[in-house]
Amino acid sequence: VLSGCMPGVTGEYGGQKYSPHSYYFIIAKAGSGKGKAALPFRLIRKYSAFIQIEAEARVRNYEQEVKNYDAYCAQMKHERKPIDVTREPVEEHEIVIWDSGNISKPKLIDRLSRNGAYGMVALETEADVMSTNNKTEWGDIDVLLRASAHHDTISMSRNDKEKNTRIEMPRLAFVLTGTPDQFVRLVRSADNGLYSRIGTYAFGEEEEWYSPAPKDNLANQDQHYDALASIVLEHARFLRENPTTFTLSDKQWDRFNSIMAPQLRRAHLLGLANEPSVVKRIGLIAFRAAMTLSAHR
Repeated sequence: VLSGCMPGVTGEYGGQKYSPHSYYFIIAKAGSGKGKAALPFRLIRKYSAFIQIEAEARVRNYEQEVKNYDAYCAQMKHERKPIDVTREPVEEHEIVIWDSGNISKPKLIDRLSRNGAYGMVALETEADVMSTNNKTEWGDIDVLLRASAHHDTISMSRNDKEKNTRIEMPRLAFVLTGTPDQFVRLVRSADNGLYSRIGTYAFGEEEEWYSPAPKDNLANQDQHYDALASIVLEHARFLRENPTTFTLSDKQWDRFNSIMAPQLRRAHLLGLANEPSVVKRIGLIAFRAAMTLSAHR
């Protein structure tokens, strides 16, 4: 969640610039309590609302500038004078950072394009919301997920009169929770690369009965996450005004490499086709996690 709340933060990994935006999937069987992951989703609420309100104000200002420009053009035509096209206002769009995983491919491309460096964050406690969308004619977002993970350029040509869309550095983060079956429905195959781009957390616990009786601390949970959301907003505004490039120290890089290199050798020795790519991309996932934690500290 926090990886999508850090405008202005980037890091260099393997000679390429990356934002902190990360993919995570929490896997557990039904009824295991993984839905509690929705509580941290609240951390992004105030930040997303703040950016959206800012964008709405710019859109209103743009609409007024368009009216003024149209009036100016009409006056110039009436006076038979040349129009200064440099006075035409630059179009503004809404920015919605926190969006649903139930989003079509064209809408996702449009959102990533308009959000720019802010990127987008999809948070769902039911992974089927995204995996079902991935099977529809308007879905097929698998390619977009893989491209956005590495900020690969995304292009879309349309048949209507709108201009073609090209996103040079798409930024997307998501946190999903679901059962093992739901995870398989989203990833579908370990061969296409999406699996190795997702940080997974799987857990199981002994079945226990928890009393459903009302608890006094539920209100405290709301207050707790509301206070944390205010801190996240404060951090995000600071990071936006103070662009930061994250890196590790030489000692930290040495330690990082000493851990990852043996894992890659082990993957090769096992002879499994997909494990080496998984190890390599786990390195990037770990780097982004370090970037996220360091920036918020």
